[in-house]
Amino acid sequence: PPAIAHDRLYARLLPGYATRYRVRPGITGLAQVDGLRGEPVSLAVMAARLRLDLAYVDGWSLGLDLRVLLRTLCLPLGDPRAY
Repeated sequence: PPAIAHDRLYARLLPGYATRYRVRPGITGLAQVDGLRGEPVSLAVMAARLRLDLAYVDGWSLGLDLRVLLRTLCLPLGDPRAY
């Protein structure tokens, strides 16, 4: 999850930002497996991450969790940015 200072900033700039905290932060998520991990470099990147976080929160299912988990396990095999 972002630092508290970032949370405050993005909560002011992005409508619906706090909605992502309806679930506990985890180790991975849709944004991370779609390449939106690490320090947000722009508001547009954070908005894209928020869109995927909210899609996860709104569409949660065991199947979705299993897909994210599988993609998380396979990601290091083909992405040089993964560490």
